Amino acid sequence: AIFMQCFSSAPYYWSAAGILVGQGKYDEAMALYERTLATGAGAAGGERHGHGHHVSAVSSLVYIGIVHDCTGDHAAALRHYAEAVALLECGLLITAT
Repeated sequence: AIFMQCFSSAPYYWSAAGILVGQGKYDEAMALYERTLATGAGAAGGERHGHGHHVSAVSSLVYIGIVHDCTGDHAAALRHYAEAVALLECGLLITAT
């Protein structure tokens, strides 16, 4: 917990969460991915796609989906993947016009 207080950008959270996934600590990993998504960690200076959606939000949604897949909750995984795709499509539509 102290380690995570030292860093405020999404890649650090994702790296730590990825290690936790590798150790089978899915609840702890999920908490980090959800925290990144909820707080917008990595948003400062990050890229934006349409309507201010951060690329980090898309990545966080995909990572959350992966954790759901690892735990066998494929329906939840699909919901998160679909939300990530929707954000990407929104950004593509807005930047194309």
